[in-house]
Amino acid sequence: MDARPLLKEFEIPLLKKSYFETDQSLLFETQTKLQVFFESPTFQNEIKNTLVAVFGEKRPRLYVGDIASGDHFFSTIESKNLLSKKLPDVLCVEMEGAAVAQVCHEYQIPFLVIRIISDALNDQTTVDFQSFVEKIASKYSQDILSKIIE
Repeated sequence: MDARPLLKEFEIPLLKKSYFETDQSLLFETQTKLQVFFESPTFQNEIKNTLVAVFGEKRPRLYVGDIASGDHFFSTIESKNLLSKKLPDVLCVEMEGAAVAQVCHEYQIPFLVIRIISDALNDQTTVDFQSFVEKIASKYSQDILSKIIE
């Protein structure tokens, strides 16, 4: 959020918060399940082959950390670098997670935001986004959700 000069940069109006904390027990449980999933035959046989063939990736990497969420689409390296200077701990940027986190916060519901990242916004970014959604993200999402709710 940027409601300056009325509020501090990144502060959410009315809440006086700049971030929402995820539930640590939910995070630990999900991390454990995802590590098992990445080693499973389902992942190894189906998703890994598509990753290598289409995107040159050998395996996904699981990162745990801060996610920035807002109404700005990052399309230049300069905008990414500016945010990185202001918020050096941010691992990725997206546009929906904070809204879900805010509702969960206000209703005292534990939450966790999981993102499947298609690109790093750098000079080597050449991802066919539609292909990524169809061949990777849709499969990941389905499998990740099934593992979490088991």
